[in-house]
Amino acid sequence: SCFLGKAILVIATFIFGCAVVLLIVKTTGLHHTTPPTSSSQSSLLVDTDVGADDIMALTLLRGAGIHIDAVTVVNGMSHVEAGYVVLLRLWNAIQLEPPPVTHVGSPEPMPGGHSFEPDWRSSSDSASGFTLPSSPEGAAVPEVKASAWLANFISKAATGSITILCLGPLTNIAEALQLVGAEPF
Repeated sequence: SCFLGKAILVIATFIFGCAVVLLIVKTTGLHHTTPPTSSSQSSLLVDTDVGADDIMALTLLRGAGIHIDAVTVVNGMSHVEAGYVVLLRLWNAIQLEPPPVTHVGSPEPMPGGHSFEPDWRSSSDSASGFTLPSSPEGAAVPEVKASAWLANFISKAATGSITILCLGPLTNIAEALQLVGAEPF
């Protein structure tokens, strides 16, 4: 019964990933395979905790020819630094050139938040069982924190539209909104 439960979870995750990609393509007009060339085109940013479902969603976006402008890693299924390394390996596997700008967020959840189970995180830290090539030599985690990068990007992109696909906890988004002085809902 444990195997059956895991199989159902994997199938449901895959279906969810497919639905996310279709929803993005249908609702945002993000059909471009190259970076936006004008402020009238929408930019796609992905905020991910690099779980198995996120790896599938990013791969599906690539397969659909959708250009990803940037990716931020949020503390969740994976630890942020391990998630960053998994993303570098994924970009290499799916031959994403040039790879999207990638930044990592806070290593801890926001006050009152919770972390996933250690066994789950360990699996995500090692690419959730996916066979991916090694990460590039000398790949260092960027010094600019994801929330600061997001806040800067959002404030500069006021004339264009931005689509943020949130695939994990909303810590990076919440911190970025606090930095730009957005009012809580």
